[in-house]
Amino acid sequence: MDNFTELQNRKLWFDGDSTITNQSIMPLLLSGKCPDKIYTDELTEDIIRYNKFAAKDKKILVKTEVKQFNYEWNIPEEYKKINVLAYVFKKFQYMSNEYTEEECEIRIKRIKQEFELYEQFNLMDTLRSIIYIINSLLDHNIPWGVGRGSSVSSYVLYVIGVHDVDSIEYDLDINDFLHKELDHGNKS
Repeated sequence: MDNFTELQNRKLWFDGDSTITNQSIMPLLLSGKCPDKIYTDELTEDIIRYNKFAAKDKKILVKTEVKQFNYEWNIPEEYKKINVLAYVFKKFQYMSNEYTEEECEIRIKRIKQEFELYEQFNLMDTLRSIIYIINSLLDHNIPWGVGRGSSVSSYVLYVIGVHDVDSIEYDLDINDFLHKELDHGNKS
């Protein structure tokens, strides 16, 4: 497996670095728009000459492997320990007075169905991070979008506050959101 994605004029490494083709580096350097940390696919004579005069942290190198990085979620400890299902049901409880008893039952069933999928695809830490982000946005009075793409198919994300689209009201299928994970899971 490659540790990068091949793009038109560069490789994007999974650790966030880019390797730029040597044909693209010189014009970038001459324009003065060169990023701080840059890699090339080959050390040409021009690049070797440039490196002789560049500061140590500005030298252009050839990248061959991904840097080791921490896969831990960088969120406060209190969010790492959240019982996501309990959190969602508590949020839902505040919303439930808007619905009939039958509508509440349908929504509770949907929350449980989605949680089975989120757990199946090991997305609980993702949900914890989303809760942290939403709460941080709220704490700082920062607005965000009303919904985008297939994420509006998730009723759980609606309850958490990620978007403003009630997927049950519009009969949106959770599988539209988790289709990539589902397709991947069915191959194994």
